[in-house]
Amino acid sequence: MVFSMGILASVIAYFLRIVMVRALSPEEYGLFTAVFTFVMFFLFFRDLGMGQALSKHIPEFIVNQEPGKIKSGIFFVTGFQLLTSLILGFIFFLLNNFLSANYFKNPNSKSLLTIIIFYIVGSVLFRMYKAIASGYQEMKLYSIFELLKNIAVLLLFILFFNLGFGLNAAALAWTVGCYLIIILTTPVVLRIAPILTVKINNFWPTAKRIMSYSIPLITMGIAGKIISSIDTLMLTYYMPLTAVGIYNVVLPSAMIFLDFGSSVSAVLFPMVSELWARSDVHRMSEGLKLLHKYLFFIVIPPALGIIAFSKFLLLTFFGVVYAEGALALQILVIGMLIYVVATVNISILSAIGKAGITAKITVVSAVFNIALNLLLIPILGIEGAALTTAFSYAVSFIWSTIILLRYIPIKLPINIWLKLIFAGFVFYSIVKYLQINLQLNPSLKLIVSISIGLLVYGLIAYAYQIIDISEIKKYYHLLIRKD
Repeated sequence: MVFSMGILASVIAYFLRIVMVRALSPEEYGLFTAVFTFVMFFLFFRDLGMGQALSKHIPEFIVNQEPGKIKSGIFFVTGFQLLTSLILGFIFFLLNNFLSANYFKNPNSKSLLTIIIFYIVGSVLFRMYKAIASGYQEMKLYSIFELLKNIAVLLLFILFFNLGFGLNAAALAWTVGCYLIIILTTPVVLRIAPILTVKINNFWPTAKRIMSYSIPLITMGIAGKIISSIDTLMLTYYMPLTAVGIYNVVLPSAMIFLDFGSSVSAVLFPMVSELWARSDVHRMSEGLKLLHKYLFFIVIPPALGIIAFSKFLLLTFFGVVYAEGALALQILVIGMLIYVVATVNISILSAIGKAGITAKITVVSAVFNIALNLLLIPILGIEGAALTTAFSYAVSFIWSTIILLRYIPIKLPINIWLKLIFAGFVFYSIVKYLQINLQLNPSLKLIVSISIGLLVYGLIAYAYQIIDISEIKKYYHLLIRKD
């Protein structure tokens, strides 16, 4: 459910990006993404890892039958983040003119930043509702948040743009859409969380417990923001806004693959937290073994397909200007292919209480990210930013895998990974050969070549016994068993 809704939400988000790119000029789109990324970067001062901490502790409080502590945790995190959001919004308001003149170098950034300040406050409840749904393992509810938000933003952008708001239509769509989803989902969240039906219990001890867990995540959050945002921030400073716009078409195109990892992680985090509390390491080990095997199997074909048709896809969806980002897209897709597994590893480490270790992993990756961005962006532009991001993700994958093996006894399926790499090489070779030699229109050529490549890829996986239906059924029953 989470995976399906995540994919659908990504499709809507991608279509939204296409609509925005077609409606706005490359410079306008670059300005919006620059302002939005700038604001989101500094929200680590607000988030401080508390949402993740709450998602971890809710299952534990449920196991221990402590609903009062759940309410205490929800009230503490919500109140703290609302206060810090108001402070950050006030600071951005005071710095608006300075940033417009000296960083964004465009007067239109002032109105964008003013509107996004209101989004900062509303996003607190949006993120809180997601954390509650995750903690209660209400994955159907959790899975539709992003989908509903993306649909709302898409429709609102079209509405506001046609009403003549121009560039500001993007910021208005995000802000109004956020509040709209909060209004729609509040009754559902109140039904699953004991906010109204129980009394607050042990408020300050609970707050201290959440803060103690989230402290290592603060560093991790800062480092994570650096990895995800510093390339855009540096491109904004060193390069024209058009380059920022191109990169912020390329990066989300590659990040679609993170939906595989984030969807799995969203389910795993509360589940692993509960299993760890029950000392059920065996089921965690079996599940992780399954994930490491099948995640690569699933993500390799679409990743290699995008690499093969990168220029055609950018040209078709976004236009000639954005096709210049084809090489950067290819580099980023390789990085995302690696990071899919890293996100699962990091989620599991956080769920078993090793947030300090995950923070170290993310911090080291962020340090590499900053250093390489400073070195490569002035020389290589968006390709330098892409190389830096891919390298940082590789560091996260290698280190998180090594650490995870210390706590959960599994044997990495290296032999299977090598077979999948071979199958992927055959898939890519077939796709490229057909892409060059088929005498068809580009769209039909993509469909035919990918279809034939997938067929051969599946046959190789079956011949190597990578696909095993009985194994999938076995692990499924093992994971859902309640005894």
